[in-house]
Amino acid sequence: MTNSINCPVPSDQIPIKEYEKLSQSFFFRWPIVSEKYFYKNLFICWIILLPFITIIFSGSDILILNPFKLILVSLTWSLIIPIFLVARHLLSWNYIYKRLRSENIEYEESGWYDGQIWEKSIEMRQKDLLTAQHELKPIITLIQKTLFKSVSIFTLGFILSELIPINSIN
Repeated sequence: MTNSINCPVPSDQIPIKEYEKLSQSFFFRWPIVSEKYFYKNLFICWIILLPFITIIFSGSDILILNPFKLILVSLTWSLIIPIFLVARHLLSWNYIYKRLRSENIEYEESGWYDGQIWEKSIEMRQKDLLTAQHELKPIITLIQKTLFKSVSIFTLGFILSELIPINSIN
């Protein structure tokens, strides 16, 4: 590709290179490996957080008198970190997806807010669009579904925990 030689964009700011770097990261490759691997790692985070959240909420006089509500509240609130992790995945992958689909590359030469814009060559645009559509779109779809499911479960758990009556303290 002769156009890539003329590309003034620093190598680490070329969208396909950013994609490759992100996909090799331990954390961000979770959804790339497989859907099962992604869910397994989120489940592990949830399970690790669960005892800590349970200990924190067991400090409540109201919840300690109602073990069912304590368990429900702990199960619900221990989802908060996995939800943040999924949201972080979505933000990062969406960023790369938008840069791959863009006709231009916004970049900085020295990192001192000297933003430049370079129009991608036709070959680069085609390669980036193919990568975005066939490699990133399935990842983003998985992450969006996971975020929706997680937030739905969290919301349902929160509503259910609010519907359980509080035992009166004597």
